[in-house]
Amino acid sequence: MPQEEMTARFRTALMGFQKQDVLNWIDERTAEAQKRQEEAKAREAELQQQLAALQEEKQALDAQLADAKARVQQMHEQLEDCKARQEKAEAEAQSYKVRLFDKEQEVVRLRGESSEMRRQLDELAAQLAEWKARSAHLEEQTRQAAAAAQSRLDEAQAQAREQLAQALERMEVPVCIAPGNHDPFVRGGVWESVRWPENVCVFRKNTMMSVELPRWNAVVHGAAFTG
Repeated sequence: MPQEEMTARFRTALMGFQKQDVLNWIDERTAEAQKRQEEAKAREAELQQQLAALQEEKQALDAQLADAKARVQQMHEQLEDCKARQEKAEAEAQSYKVRLFDKEQEVVRLRGESSEMRRQLDELAAQLAEWKARSAHLEEQTRQAAAAAQSRLDEAQAQAREQLAQALERMEVPVCIAPGNHDPFVRGGVWESVRWPENVCVFRKNTMMSVELPRWNAVVHGAAFTG
């Protein structure tokens, strides 16, 4: 906010701007930041719902895949049984000439069953390959949706912190921040991810620290929750 606009908006007092004007302005900026963060959380919830739907579809496909494998195994067993029966029938045909015609008919029938089973087995194999491909595609979609949700949330939180730092800088008054137990100060954490302006002091230790403010004839004491 330009100095002229700030001066016009904030009423002046003996030692600077009216406190209530400044607090109202901070509340407005904080509300805007919270609104953007809530919108990001709503988007994240939507993506989480999409992710859950994709996971349910994947589970359904996995169940179908397992069923197809079981059917394939059953068809393999039936095929082996048909092969054994065919071999037995052919052996009996050789051994019993008088029953040659009946045995030949049985062999023909069994060969037909074997051919049909092979055809069905080929169809199941094709379905199995298709389900595997769809399952892999769903897994990739799930991974991308989760990554997109996390990225949007991180971006929204980073923007909110940067906007808070900019708002505090424009206040041109000292600001002391003591991280609490819900947002403790840790190395490489959110408090170090923002380049705070010179008028902002963030307590970084769990022991009491003092910040002297000569211009305001004051000393601020505070400590940070470090987890």
